[in-house]
Amino acid sequence: MGSERCIRDSSAPAYPIRGPQLGYRDTPNAFDAWETPEFEQYLRDLVIFGTNAVEFTTSLYPDEPKGPLMSKTTWEMTAEWSKVLEEYGIDCWIWQEIPSEVDVGKPDEAGHLLERWRALLESLTGLDAVFVPGGDGGLTPAPVLMPFLERLAPLIQEIHPGATLWVSNQTFEDPENDFFFEYLQKQQPGWLDGVVYGPWTKMSLHEMRERTPKRYPIRHYPDITHNVRCQYPVQDWDRVFAHAVNREAPNPRPRDMRHIARFSQADTGNFVTYSEGVNDDLNKIVWSAVGWAPDMPIEDILLEYGRVFFGGQEAEPIAKGLRMLEDNWRGPVAENLGIEAAWRHWGCR
Repeated sequence: MGSERCIRDSSAPAYPIRGPQLGYRDTPNAFDAWETPEFEQYLRDLVIFGTNAVEFTTSLYPDEPKGPLMSKTTWEMTAEWSKVLEEYGIDCWIWQEIPSEVDVGKPDEAGHLLERWRALLESLTGLDAVFVPGGDGGLTPAPVLMPFLERLAPLIQEIHPGATLWVSNQTFEDPENDFFFEYLQKQQPGWLDGVVYGPWTKMSLHEMRERTPKRYPIRHYPDITHNVRCQYPVQDWDRVFAHAVNREAPNPRPRDMRHIARFSQADTGNFVTYSEGVNDDLNKIVWSAVGWAPDMPIEDILLEYGRVFFGGQEAEPIAKGLRMLEDNWRGPVAENLGIEAAWRHWGCR
């Protein structure tokens, strides 16, 4: 008894919404090839670092054609994976655009689309939140979009009581943004629960917070998966890399991601990150860790990453190697002596 030690430790997350978007569709570089056991293991790995929410990109069409690697339709697999989230007590979000071919300003088309929404909502279990993008998916003008969402909100509550509804102003130009924020200020709609700041938003996150009534929280929707032509591009990236590996390469950027996450916390600490696969796995974990403990040093996050996935003895070399991979992106390739060092460090010959 005298030689035994009891270690007690406890902590609580700084922010309530912390997770990635994991969309089962044919555009990601990995998710479409998964079955439910692979998704569940991936979820367990993320939860270790503080993830408490997952957002699915869904479909309003149950018979939408499958991609070449998909064993099921988006509709079927999203319903299956939503059950996994419910079992683990993880918040289930869905991202669903208004199809560009549908004019919800016309009563008959809006009514038909609401029936499709009903079928989608009834196919899911344990739904906690719905996010409808204003753009970057969907082209419905703000003056038409907001009245439609007002009709959608009670349908969501009928099928999933307590689920929240969120909207973004992605791609809105100045006139639409003026309408959007004036609508929020004057109408203060009770059916809306929050606003999302995502890629291609034509203003800063700080400006969005200033123009949005305080009653509405803002959820960040950061693009952590792309390297160039994106929300947070790699700085000082050599064109050799930009052309050779392009937009969706293996993308470990731990220090960049910690900086962006902490910088955005002045206006929102809530986030669900935009991802297109496994090329940004480390970035997902950095975001969740910072959402739990904003002051955690990046070195501690990387060491914990190394312990979990490679074992304690390898933690320090893994942490060092990940820092080196991020440094590989910095500046002209011909002058970056760290590239060869990283090659040797990872045991490449």
